[in-house]
Amino acid sequence: MSSLALDACCLLNLVAAGKILNENSTKSGYSIFVPNVVAKESIYILQPDENQAGQLVRKEVDMNDYVDRKLVSYCDVEGSYEAELYLQFAVQIDDGEAACLAIAKSRSWIMATDDRVARRIATEHSVKVLGTPEIVRTWAESNSISDSEIASAIGNIQRFAKYVPRSNGPGADWWYHFVRES
Repeated sequence: MSSLALDACCLLNLVAAGKILNENSTKSGYSIFVPNVVAKESIYILQPDENQAGQLVRKEVDMNDYVDRKLVSYCDVEGSYEAELYLQFAVQIDDGEAACLAIAKSRSWIMATDDRVARRIATEHSVKVLGTPEIVRTWAESNSISDSEIASAIGNIQRFAKYVPRSNGPGADWWYHFVRES
């Protein structure tokens, strides 16, 4: 099983999907890790307001719930090599992406990010990178998810995490197929 180091954007997208990070959809082929620096960021998604129909409000994501249910594990930059990589990357990208990249590079993991600069730097350092569309597609195919459920998960990501892939980004054609179908 491959290990994924998720940055905040990918993490929020998977949480917003509402179906991907749960006990019934664990056949993704990935062990999911979130660096502590990412978990400490102010992480929220939008959710329907119970008091005002049609309105969305911020809802803080409780990472410990996902960890307690063993759907996600925390990880941290460890040792001098990873610390050196982290510092090298942190001058070019945000701390969360830098931690993901340092850990992925050092441990031969996959980095999960939708950040174009982080993806480019990871590729330059021979680190495999996946973005939200690629992770969602793997989840859907690994779990034989119906087209309507895929469209619903993608709709939730777009609505509650405000994520839309670039039209020429990795996995965008697959993603937009389901957007058009819904």
